[in-house]
Amino acid sequence: MAYDVNLARLDAVATRITRGLYHRHAGRRLPAGYAAKAVSAAALNLDRETFDDMCRIMRTLVENTQPVGIGSVFSYFYSLGAKDAGESVFLMLFYRGVVFIGMTNRATT
Repeated sequence: MAYDVNLARLDAVATRITRGLYHRHAGRRLPAGYAAKAVSAAALNLDRETFDDMCRIMRTLVENTQPVGIGSVFSYFYSLGAKDAGESVFLMLFYRGVVFIGMTNRATT
């Protein structure tokens, strides 16, 4: 059985989850001038160097943090920025296989 998936809608939901997880762990709303963004890992179309960089970042995140789990449906790893309170990264796993990468950082104009 296959489903047609609207990745833009799923990315928007994962972005809202990222914003909520930032609030939960930072204890405050995302500062003015910052934005949250999340994308499906499956939809990323990266060149080899960028892919390797992303893998290194995610491997470091997983190796240095404990997963937070909500049953078997949703779990995530996260790190809040040490130097910039508005920066964070979240590696979110749905159903132990669907991966989204969420980040908060300074908004670009």
